[in-house]
Amino acid sequence: MAEKSHHLEITPDFVRDFPNWLISGSPGRTDHIYSRLNEKAGRIESSRKLPIAVGYLHRGTVGGKFLKVPVGLLTSGMGMSSAEIVLQELLEARIAAGRKETTVIRVGSSGSHQSDIYGGDVVIANGTLASFGAVSDFVRTDHDSVSHNLRYATLLAAEKVVGSILGNSQDVNRRGKRRSLIYGALQYKLAAMEVMKLDSCDSELVNLMEQSTNRVDFGESKYHVGPVFSKQTLTSESREAFLVGAEEIRDNRLSYRERVLSDLGVYASEMEIGIMTSIARVAKDIGHKLRVGGVMAVWNNPRDSNKSLSPLIANKDVCDVAMDRAIKLGLESVVSLYQRDLMYS
Repeated sequence: MAEKSHHLEITPDFVRDFPNWLISGSPGRTDHIYSRLNEKAGRIESSRKLPIAVGYLHRGTVGGKFLKVPVGLLTSGMGMSSAEIVLQELLEARIAAGRKETTVIRVGSSGSHQSDIYGGDVVIANGTLASFGAVSDFVRTDHDSVSHNLRYATLLAAEKVVGSILGNSQDVNRRGKRRSLIYGALQYKLAAMEVMKLDSCDSELVNLMEQSTNRVDFGESKYHVGPVFSKQTLTSESREAFLVGAEEIRDNRLSYRERVLSDLGVYASEMEIGIMTSIARVAKDIGHKLRVGGVMAVWNNPRDSNKSLSPLIANKDVCDVAMDRAIKLGLESVVSLYQRDLMYS
């Protein structure tokens, strides 16, 4: 690779001694985390104004040894496409530096899909899902099979026929209700077929992150460990919060996807981690161990209506505190990783 990577403009020397990275979509969040490090070792900014930084957390002595924990910070921007670019370039730089392992923890915001996961809570990802085609350039899934595509095409055709029969009328007679039930069942099935299970997060990393929660004050909020869904568009899982939505049949199907994700036991949705676990799978082919984890602050489903912007979204104070908890947990997880590596070194 070139001395500097194309987009991030990082060098192998810059990342060589930093195996553990927190990835945020927001430049401001990256700089906020950087400000919390005890020792700043370097910050650069790509031509796209995405900061990348390295530094150290200081901890008291453990076994007579002072801990100076290296922390890398990376900004992905929003969405899986942006996350793919920055993660690929980080790995290229790490590999060029002669390193065989890298750990990345996504720190960001999310929307809950379970009624008992509230705004202010934090979700630790242990597995990932995404919509059909979101990561198909990287990994094979059941959705690539001929049989899946035939089933999907058949259901789409049936949906079109039933939709044309129903039209926009509000037919309330028995036959109309029956057709509406059929149409709803088709919408649900199609929404379910569009959701594919991807890869698990690194199980050892997830365990370390959960153990690190005892160093974070959650107050009345809670942490949850479960699967998360990486959406491709910002509005797709929270349509009611935006003026611009999908069109006609697609809009209807998105409303069913919300039910599907809840029924599948998906804890929350966000926009990046699905591509990260997919890259981790293919990184094995070139002999690089990429461990992926994620901690996401929940911003929707307010626990207290008096602390909300609307029935959908918690207020800024609640969201800021939740993000602070997610950042703290991300940093403490890096400390736990470092301590674990010291034990085995």
